[in-house]
Amino acid sequence: MSSTPGTDDLSRKERRDQARTERKALEEAERARAAQRRRLIQLGGVLAVVAVVIAIIAIAAGGSGNNAAPKLKATEKGSSVAHASEVQSLLAGIPQHGAELGKPTAPVTMEEFVDLQCPFCRQYTLGVFPTLVSKFVRTGILRIEFHNYDIIGPDSQKASQMAGAVALQNHLWTFADLFYHNQQTENSGYITDQFLTQIASGVQGLDVNKALTERYSPAVSATISKDNALARGYSSQFAGVGAFNGTPSFLVYKTGGPIQLFSPSSLTEAGEYESTIKKLAK
Repeated sequence: MSSTPGTDDLSRKERRDQARTERKALEEAERARAAQRRRLIQLGGVLAVVAVVIAIIAIAAGGSGNNAAPKLKATEKGSSVAHASEVQSLLAGIPQHGAELGKPTAPVTMEEFVDLQCPFCRQYTLGVFPTLVSKFVRTGILRIEFHNYDIIGPDSQKASQMAGAVALQNHLWTFADLFYHNQQTENSGYITDQFLTQIASGVQGLDVNKALTERYSPAVSATISKDNALARGYSSQFAGVGAFNGTPSFLVYKTGGPIQLFSPSSLTEAGEYESTIKKLAK
């Protein structure tokens, strides 16, 4: 059977056109899928960043409450204050002079810039401080200086005032350690006169009433202002290092030598602190 001239050519042209149309459709579909994949990846990245930010905010704003100590009962005073005997035993016999703990002749000095409300300062105090005291302070290798850096809120100022008054009687370190053991959720208003009186009453040899009166004295105010100014100065000095930017912050150096910033990676494991102190003590 014969065909009309040009019919086969026309059919081939139509097939080519159809093939081109199909390829374009496939290419468009692939481009759409690729764009969708890119959007999903970008969205995933944004969600990941949001998740990290939320986690940081949660830790900063409410994380401390998860590890807060049980609230002191009104009847807990003196030796019945939680952890009073434990703290007293840890520091018994170690020289305390004002804000200093340990022998003045110790070859290594460590300066702590802390806020008594700070939950991270509590982590360090409960996790690392006892090791430093038993291994280095008690053996005369390390002396530690306490600096109030009361930056979290109004309760921080109340705590630093009491700590400054207790320092005038050379019992600061016992008070601070006992405070951290009984620390509550930051900025919750728990640092009342009753709470401060209870903590102070657990410090053997301290005149509590005298400390309550002297916390508003010019001497205490001057010391706190000096500590905060010193902290702000170091924060500016070490800004490029990205370290001295909150509490706790540390300086560790050979006594009498140049000051060195110390930025530990852990607030609960003592190994990094120990190796640094041993190296400086040589």
